Amino acid sequence: MNVINNAATTLQGSGPSSGGLLSSLLEVKRDGLNRGPALRVQNTSTQSGATGVRIEVPQGKAPISVNPEAGKAFLLNADELDGEDRSDFMPSDTYVVEGTEFGSGGGQDVFASVYCDPGDKLLGGGGNAPGDGHQVTFSSPFIEGQGWDYGMIDNNPASLVDAFALCADFPPNHQ
Repeated sequence: MNVINNAATTLQGSGPSSGGLLSSLLEVKRDGLNRGPALRVQNTSTQSGATGVRIEVPQGKAPISVNPEAGKAFLLNADELDGEDRSDFMPSDTYVVEGTEFGSGGGQDVFASVYCDPGDKLLGGGGNAPGDGHQVTFSSPFIEGQGWDYGMIDNNPASLVDAFALCADFPPNHQ
């Protein structure tokens, strides 16, 4: 293995024909017989701003590419954040829970409540009351964020009020 100690350098190039040392460093091939990395960069400096590699590319260009057959890098997974993958933050499945309550009319309060399954997350909600003359008094999530309340003053003859909640479905899946 070749080792260069205490080196600091900047390599610049404008394409594959720039030649010289840069061209030989841009492509590193292995014969398949060696073990370990084909290229290793180690910076043992403890000074502020010390990094292993800095890659600068034009705006909108990818700083690195990997062939689709490549495995995962040891201790690095760009598909995770702090060991959690996207499904831990927002699953692809959502569902709507609906509930209906009947009001007695005549200016009486009526409200409906709906709940997401335990462990699921409330994304939003609302309600509806068919007909005119109703006065919505509240439409809000519960304090614990697991469902939605919708209330109104039923100013008509007996009416119904609908509440709904949009929920993110975390395991176990909603039935």
